[in-house]
Formats: sequence, structure tokens, C-alpha cells
Amino acid sequence: MPQPVPFAPFPSFLVKILGASAVDDVLQIRWKLEALDPESRYRLLTKIQLTRPGAGRSPGKMINYLAEGSANDPSVTSFIPGYKVVSGFDLDAYQVHARCILLDTKTGYRSQFLAISGVVSL
Repeated sequence: MPQPVPFAPFPSFLVKILGASAVDDVLQIRWKLEALDPESRYRLLTKIQLTRPGAGRSPGKMINYLAEGSANDPSVTSFIPGYKVVSGFDLDAYQVHARCILLDTKTGYRSQFLAISGVVSL
């Protein structure tokens, strides 16, 4: 019988919001993912809620978006199609509330989350 593979610890990581832009009806949020990832095996899973600037978050309204890119890229991007409908607002700036999680593409495990909030202008 094969032995189970021991759990490998996740690397420490930091996430920063770099900015955002809207193309057609898709909001693109750019993040800086800082993590030691020589094999490019970790992806950034973001649980995001968009609100009016200064408004608080509601964890039950957060939606998962898997960012494109890895920690080895200058930035990674979350794409939110239909962001005006998703948020319920048509604004020039949004408060972004996010729970950022590392997703191990080799094992499927998820790290503990980092809570990030910030305002992005379009």
C-alpha cells in the first residue's frame, strides 16, 4: 500500500493591489504576488467583493476568481466579467475586499488566506 505524501508547507506570501482597469465589461485587477515559487506551482485564488469606496465587506458576497500568472511574473491578474452587475454599482472607483489564497497546482491544497482591502480607480 502506498504511503501518503506528507503535507509540504506553503511558502510565506504577500499580496498587494497594483491597480485596475476596465475593458468592455470586464474589470481587471492587477496584483503583485510575492512568494518563493521556483517551480511556478502556486496560483493566486482571490475571493473578491466590490463595494463603494469606504464600505465594509460581507464575506458571504465574496466570489472566487483565479488569477492568471504566477509569483514569478511581474504581476498576476484577476478578471471579473460583468463587474457592474456583480457589484451592483457603476462607479469610477471601487473598494476591493479580497481574501487571497495560494493554490498549489501540484497537490490542490490551499493556504491560509490573507485579507486585503483597497480602493481602485478606473
